[in-house]
Amino acid sequence: MNSSKIKALCDQAVALYLAGRMDEALASVDKAISLEPDYARAWNIHSACLRDMKRLDEALASIDKVVALNSGSSQAWSNRCAVLQDMKRLDEALASVDKAISLQPNYADAWNNRGVVLRELKRLDEALASVDNAISLQTDYADAWNIRSAVLWDMKRLDEALASIDKVVALNTGSPQAWSNRCAVLRDMNRLDEALASVDKAISLQANFADAWNNRGVVLRDLRRLDEALASVDKAISLQPNYVDAWNNRGLVLRYRTRLDEALASFERAVALKPDYADAWANRGYVLSELRRPEEAVVSHSKALAIKPDIEFQFGHYLHAKMKVCDWDRLDDNIGKCAAAIRAAKKLSFHSPC
Repeated sequence: MNSSKIKALCDQAVALYLAGRMDEALASVDKAISLEPDYARAWNIHSACLRDMKRLDEALASIDKVVALNSGSSQAWSNRCAVLQDMKRLDEALASVDKAISLQPNYADAWNNRGVVLRELKRLDEALASVDNAISLQTDYADAWNIRSAVLWDMKRLDEALASIDKVVALNTGSPQAWSNRCAVLRDMNRLDEALASVDKAISLQANFADAWNNRGVVLRDLRRLDEALASVDKAISLQPNYVDAWNNRGLVLRYRTRLDEALASFERAVALKPDYADAWANRGYVLSELRRPEEAVVSHSKALAIKPDIEFQFGHYLHAKMKVCDWDRLDDNIGKCAAAIRAAKKLSFHSPC
């Protein structure tokens, strides 16, 4: 075994990985593995490359090889968590990161990963405690501050979310992701001019950043600068043609411009790309109602409710569409649901939200 050659191949793979040259990185680390099949570091790099290439089953197999070679590696267990999270196997991801923490309780990356998984599981108080633990271990940990902001945003604690994302910006002023996330928080605070300035900063740092262009379109839509909004979401889609949220936002902008057939086509593209996208099904239903196609509107609203029963405004629109086609099936039950929801202060307006 030529250990120096194996190390050089792994170092080369890491450099290629960091440069975004994944095929070359994978080829380099494959050579290292062919020379030493039980080299845990090589399998770890192998997994990271495959994860970035979205070859998740293979990435999991590679990180499982690392765990088999070194079951006491907290990093391996934490990396396994990250792969499982990408696969949406969240309970297994949580078990893996908890194993990492049991092996190394002061491992900031693991605590941060734990926060990410718990956020996806909607266990927000626990998620916040985990990222706070990560920050207590590493106060300048920008990614943990970013996740903290996201969790606080989910909790509607917007002032605190803004303070956390501002910390990220202070730690890394050149991060387009941080500036784009700052835009999203400011938008929810209805500080739209500041939100626009933040997302423009993100785009100035990374002109091909599809998320930022989409966020820009959302803010411009809120400002009712609809031509600019449409140009921004179209830019996002040109950069990432299968960008589901951008297609949905494009439909909203076109709906506000009363270009209803085009809006419908955008919502249909969104649900084709993501069939369980409740908001897009709901928006499709609104447009179909406005196009006087109530039977199809009922189907869209019904799909939205099946996916996300508590979606705002949706049950009222569903019931209204059913009445339009004289579908009185279970009317008493449905009116009872409306009454119960109103008592619970849910939004069930029979008018389209604006």
